[in-house]
Parts: sequence; structure tokens; C-alpha cells
Amino acid sequence: MNLKYRLPTEAEEQLAFISWLRLKNIPFNHTANERKTSVYQGRFLKRMGVARGFPDLTIFLPKKVLYVELKRKTGAKITDEQKKWVTLLDELEYAKAKICYGADEAIKFIQENI
Repeated sequence: MNLKYRLPTEAEEQLAFISWLRLKNIPFNHTANERKTSVYQGRFLKRMGVARGFPDLTIFLPKKVLYVELKRKTGAKITDEQKKWVTLLDELEYAKAKICYGADEAIKFIQENI
């Protein structure tokens, strides 16, 4: 029997990760940069400070802030803006940032930094 394995989407990975954060009572915020908007709304959001490529999730730990750009396990595309944000944020003294491929990698990243 030949069964095809379907990889979870990025949204499914993010929902799994968010469920884990909630289960562990770890405070977080999702930055909703991925929405599609009109040209007018996009310009307005940019003026309001929405930055292209900013990581999906900000996780608040007692002594540091973690930033996670969550991607699906395979086939994900990383933009130059995402790379720049992760590099910039990871250089901060009080923060760490990472591009994680799947909920499991994101959970491991959090566990290593608690």
C-alpha cells in the first residue's frame, strides 16, 4: 500500500506551537505580518510601523525575549527581510532569535532557553 505523507502547513505548525505555549503558560504575541491587504492598507500598516519580515512570534521568558520565525518543515522560503530581522534580534543582549522549521524545532528552541 502506497500512502502519501502530507507535511503540515506553516499555519498548522504554528497552531501546534501556540497550543504548546498555552499549555506551558508561556506568554507570547503573534505579529500578523502574513495577511494580504490592499495597496492602500499595506501603505497604512507600513506607516503604522508594521515591518516586513519581522518574526512571527515573540515569546516572553523571565530573563529574555525569544523571537521565532516559524516555517514548515520542508519547502519553506526565507526572505532577505526575515534573515535581517533574525540576525539583528539575535545580536541583542536580552534576546535570541531563530528561524525554526516546524513546531518541534520551535519547542526545542524554547526549552533550551528557559
